[in-house]
Amino acid sequence: MSNIINKKDMEIAISWVILAMRDIMGRESVRNNIITKFVPEIPNATHMKTFDAFQQYKTAPYTNKQNKLLKYCEKIIKLKNKVVFTASNIQQNATDIETHYQSFLVDNTDKKLYVIDPAKPKIGYGIYEPMITYETLQPFFESKGYAVQYIELSNPAQTNTEDVFCQSWSLYILLDILRNGIRRVQIPKSQLKKYEVLLDFYKNVLLDQNIANELKETYIEYITNKKNKKEIMTNGNFDHIMQMDPVEIIFNMKPSDMKE
Repeated sequence: MSNIINKKDMEIAISWVILAMRDIMGRESVRNNIITKFVPEIPNATHMKTFDAFQQYKTAPYTNKQNKLLKYCEKIIKLKNKVVFTASNIQQNATDIETHYQSFLVDNTDKKLYVIDPAKPKIGYGIYEPMITYETLQPFFESKGYAVQYIELSNPAQTNTEDVFCQSWSLYILLDILRNGIRRVQIPKSQLKKYEVLLDFYKNVLLDQNIANELKETYIEYITNKKNKKEIMTNGNFDHIMQMDPVEIIFNMKPSDMKE
C-alpha cells in the first residue's frame, strides 16, 4: 500500500467498506457463524435461517418467499426448545430494493414468538414497518396458539433513514437477549452513540478470521465491479483504494465515519 493515502481516497474506501459490511451481515452463513460463536449453547443451531427480501418476478405466483418462510415455520414449531431465525420484509415489486430485517426467537416450550424490530418505538411502528411480522408471521404463530411479544428497546435502534443497518441491529439485539434473557435492551438515544455501539460490534465480529476474509472478498467484489470501478476512478485513486485492508479500516474508523 502506498504510504500516503489522501483523505478523499479514505472516505471513498470507507463508504465501500460500510456497504460490504452491511452486505455480509445480512448473509445467513455469517449470521449463523456469529450466533454460534457468541452463544455456543444455542439450541437447534442447524435450523437457524435467514430469509432475505428478494422475490422472483418471472413467473406467477409471486409469493414464493412467503410460502417458503411459512413452510419453515411449520417445521420449526415441531422442534423442542427454542429456535431463532431472521426474515426481511418481502419485495413488493421488481424494483423494490428496500429491506428491513427482523429477527425472531421462537419458544416452543412456552409457545411464544419474540419479535426484534430494530426500528420499534414503545408504541406503534417506527420509520420502517415490520411488514413480514404483522402480515405473515404474527398471524401464523397466533393461529398456532403462540403469544407474540416485541422485544422492548430503551430507544429504537433506527430512528434516522440514514441508519440502514437493520441487518446488524437485528443481530445485535438478538444476541443480547440470547445471552442475557428476555429483557428491555439498552440502545443509546444519540445517533453517534448508536454508531459507536455498531462499530464496537463490528470489531468484535471481525476477530473471526472467516468473517474478516468474507469482508475482504466482498469489498474487492464491490470496488472491482465495472460500474463501481469507473465511479471510483472518477473521484479517487483506484489503486490506492484497491490496496486498502477493509478490516484495518473498520478497526481505525470513528463512529462519525459510519454516516454514509
